[in-house]
Amino acid sequence: MGSAVAEVVAERGIACRVTRLGVPDRFPEMGIPEDLVQRLGFDEDGILGALAALREMPPDGDEDWEDRF
Repeated sequence: MGSAVAEVVAERGIACRVTRLGVPDRFPEMGIPEDLVQRLGFDEDGILGALAALREMPPDGDEDWEDRF
């Protein structure tokens, strides 16, 4: 789904950062689903942390990118 969102953002020329959360390319760990969700960062804290990290990144190139929207 992350690739589809990135494609739409790119096609529409939207100036924003996109990050994708996904399962690493390795054999999965065994465990209780709730624990695995937390370990992969798919829980509320993990998603909020990813958003906070994304907001800390400065935009590339165009200083006025926020003014476009």
